[in-house]
Amino acid sequence: MVINTITVLNNAYKKEKDSNVKERILLVRRVKIDKQEAASVAENELHRSRWWA
Repeated sequence: MVINTITVLNNAYKKEKDSNVKERILLVRRVKIDKQEAASVAENELHRSRWWA
């Protein structure tokens, strides 16, 4: 199941053209698969506010 989720998110990220949507997909991947905190990923990796996440 986890491998399926990883594959789906990776494929969606690669195919997406909209940079805003790509950021959201990356956020979801980091939170769901890498088990990171959403606010931390938003602030440190994506340079967005914690409220954006």
